[in-house]
Amino acid sequence: MSTWSDLKDNPRLKSIYDTRINILRLIREFFWSQDFLETDTPAVVRLAGQEPYLNPISIVIHDTNNTMHRMYLRTSPEYALKKLLAAGYDKIF
Repeated sequence: MSTWSDLKDNPRLKSIYDTRINILRLIREFFWSQDFLETDTPAVVRLAGQEPYLNPISIVIHDTNNTMHRMYLRTSPEYALKKLLAAGYDKIF
């Protein structure tokens, strides 16, 4: 997305952004009307995925005790969604 000043000063860009927001709302409303559950998947995981052709990006996170943790940016939301399916959630998005 552009900066807030671009959105404020450019009606065409603001229209595009408003259209995007409306499309996302309509997609959510469709799935909610079909009794699907909207889920969140983590952006950062403790262990890298096991996809042989992907190279996960490692990052370092410091917790409130200043302890360092090596984490990885997720390569795909599939694994987290599969765990929810295995836990019995059959209609998720």
